[in-house]
Amino acid sequence: MVTKLQFISNPQELEKVVKVKCAGVQTMIYGTHIGELNILVKNRFSITRSVVLKNVIFVPDLSNNLFSVSQVTRDDEFEVRFRRDFVDIIELQIQRFSPVILMVTK
Repeated sequence: MVTKLQFISNPQELEKVVKVKCAGVQTMIYGTHIGELNILVKNRFSITRSVVLKNVIFVPDLSNNLFSVSQVTRDDEFEVRFRRDFVDIIELQIQRFSPVILMVTK
């Protein structure tokens, strides 16, 4: 989920808004558009490349962009591995070449 509509390419207005319940907040917020998010990522070998995340929802009242592990792993395109000090996000289709597309440290 993203906070700015210009972050997503080819935004399409949703026929039905998506309800979003945030922890610690009593009121609902709503996603209004869906599209693709093009991001540049650098792996642990310092190789930078573009990755497209599909079905990214624009939520105008969201305070920060959110990354959903369940959504990104839903179609078996990516795998997320949590380690003690970092998280690997792995693109499964190219695993034998450069599997880790993004490593996030604490």
